[in-house]
Formats: sequence, structure tokens, C-alpha cells
Amino acid sequence: MERTNEVAKGELKALVHDFSTTYKPRIKSEFALGRRKYERMIFAEHLARIPIERLQEVGQADLAANQAAFHETAKRIDPAKEPKEVLEDIERDHPTAEGLIEDTRAMLEEIRGYLIDHDIVSVPSEERAQVIETPRFYRFATAAMNSPGSFERVAKEAFYYVTPVEDSWTPEKREEWLRHLNYTSLRNISVHECYPGHYVHFLHRKRVRSPVLRSYYSYAFTEGWAHYCEAMMVEQGFGDLRLNLAMLQDALLRDCRYLSSIGMHTAGWSWEDATRFFMENAHLDRLPAEREAKRGTWDPGYLNYTLGKLMIKKLRSDWMARNRGASLKQFHDAFLGLGAPPLGLAREHLLGPGAGPAL
Repeated sequence: MERTNEVAKGELKALVHDFSTTYKPRIKSEFALGRRKYERMIFAEHLARIPIERLQEVGQADLAANQAAFHETAKRIDPAKEPKEVLEDIERDHPTAEGLIEDTRAMLEEIRGYLIDHDIVSVPSEERAQVIETPRFYRFATAAMNSPGSFERVAKEAFYYVTPVEDSWTPEKREEWLRHLNYTSLRNISVHECYPGHYVHFLHRKRVRSPVLRSYYSYAFTEGWAHYCEAMMVEQGFGDLRLNLAMLQDALLRDCRYLSSIGMHTAGWSWEDATRFFMENAHLDRLPAEREAKRGTWDPGYLNYTLGKLMIKKLRSDWMARNRGASLKQFHDAFLGLGAPPLGLAREHLLGPGAGPAL
């Protein structure tokens, strides 16, 4: 083990040296891809041609619809309060530091049972995702799913990481973190990460026979499915108005990623322009807004949460129109049975020739 570690350390030092001497001098201050490269990125991800004007049109419409629904839902919860005050009330209902992991385990069983009882999607295994504290090296994330690889034959355990409070934190910081992981937000996160999001997707991918399909990973298919599930579960009657509000709050964040990516890489937006956009439209304070904007400079593909969701919704609508009498579960099973290919190919496979525009 020590010998292996020494080899790995040596390789990392060599990599750092190459970055510092060979690549650092070539760094450009301009991060924007430009229109031509951005359109190539979209086509490479989806194998579908979507003009930037169409991307903007659909993204702006989704942002406006989610903003209206967010304010309407907040008023339905408490007409006397502003949306921010309603969110603060929701945050007060949170797990204890000691009960966070066990409460999350119980929550997963509740959501899993709802999927099965309401025939929303097949859950093709009795195995459960194991809820554990996030390892220290990964605690920049609030929660995350870590499933075995598609070709893993030995390890079967999938781990749902939930980041706990730290013993070294002040009481104020501990409370702040637990408010962030309130029961309502944690339920929406668990829908995204586990049931019927990433974990159920993983269970279906394990059953894909084609090694090519099993090996392929599409950012938009994977994150689009998980984000689509958040709204779909609310549509299917899961949760209450508070969950709907939490879902819409996350949808607004993803809408801002979508439009900021396009703005920064094709329309001359600065990092500051994107930061203000997140603050004004996603209800973020300046620090998290800056972090979101910064991510868009090196991860323009983070528009794929919303773009994937919207493409899946259109595919579902078109598939259901061609398959009269089919159930939602049948669509979901057919869709997940493809693995995680580019959504343009998924559309062609499920709809055949003449599938129509992807967005």
C-alpha cells in the first residue's frame, strides 16, 4: 500500500509540474466558448440540433412559469407572508444533528413506497441505497449519490451521502446547516438523488444488455432525469405545498444556470452579470450567487439540468400522444431502459423516424 501511495504521489507531482510549466502559460482570461463552439457542445451532448435562439426562448419561458408558480404557491401556504418568510418557516422544521441520518433512511422508505404504490416507475431491486455520512473529502456537497459502476460485478452497495454538522462548528453554524437540510428540502433532494432519481436510474442501467449503452453517460439524460423527477413527483401527488415550493426554488436555480450559461458563453455576459442574475431570480445571497456564476465559466454544460428536464417532458408528451392508453410507468420504464444515451438518440429510439424537434 505504501509503495502504491508513493507511486500515486509521484504521478500527481508530475501532473502538477506539467500544468504549471506547460499549460499555465497558455491560460486565457476569456472563458466564453462563443456561439459556434457552444452550438457544437449542444449537438455533441444531445445529437440534436437546437438553435441558441430556441434554447433562450424555452429557458426564459420556463423561468417565467416557475417564478409565477413559486409566488403563487408561497401565497397559498401563507397569504400574509412574503415568499422569503415562508421559506424561513419551512427551514425551522429540520432534523436534529443526531437524527439526520436515521431520519433520511426513513424518508427514503417513504418515497420508495410511494413510487411502488402509485405505479410511477419500476424499482427493479430490493436492494436499498445505504444512507451514510458524507466522507470528509466530499463534504463540499450537501448530499450525493455514489452508485457502483455500470460494469461492477462484485460491489453492490450504493451509498447516499448526507453531509452532517461538524463537531467543531459553533451552535449558530450547526443550526444554519440543519436549517439548510430541513425536512422539506431533504425530501426534494432525496427524490433527485435516490427515488426515483439517480439511484433508480442506476438500478435500470444495471439491467441494460448492450455494453455500449451501459457504458455511455449523458450529462443531460442523467441530471435531466433526476431534475425532471422533482417536478414529476409533485405532479403525481407526492408531498404538500411546502415540497412544491422547495421544488420550485430548486427549479429557479437550475433555470438561472441554464440562462447564465447561454449568456456568459454566447452573449457577452460577465461573471458579475451572471451573479446579479442569480441574486435577482434564484433568491440567492451574493456569495452563493458568485459561486454559481463561477461554475458556469468552467462548466457551461450545467444548463443540462433544465435542458434535460425540458427535453424529457417534451419526449414524454409526444410518446404518450403516440401511445394512447399507455401509463406513465410504461414511459418511465421504456425511457430508463435505454441507459443514459444522448437525448436526441433516446427520442429517435422511442418515437422512430420523424420524431420531430427535441425541444
